[in-house]
Amino acid sequence: MSAIDPQDYGMLVAKVEGMGREIGEMKAQQTRYQADITKKVDTIITQLAEARGGGRVMLWLMGGGGASLGAIAMWLASHFGGGSRPS
Repeated sequence: MSAIDPQDYGMLVAKVEGMGREIGEMKAQQTRYQADITKKVDTIITQLAEARGGGRVMLWLMGGGGASLGAIAMWLASHFGGGSRPS
C-alpha cells in the first residue's frame, strides 16, 4: 500500500472545508432567492385577484349601461319616432 502524504492530506482537507463553506453560502443564497420568488408570486396572485374583481365590476357597469341605453333608445323611438303612440 502507498503511504498518505501528510501535505497532500492537509491540502485535501482544506479543499473539502472550502467546498463546505461554498455549499453553505449557496444554500443561504438559494433561501434568499426562494423568499424573493415567494414574495413576487404572492404579489402576482394579489394583483390577479384585484384584476378579476375589477373585470366583474366592468361587466356589471357595461351590462347595466347597455341596458339603460337600450331602454332610453326605445323610449325615444316610441315617443318621438313618428309612429303611433302607445295608448
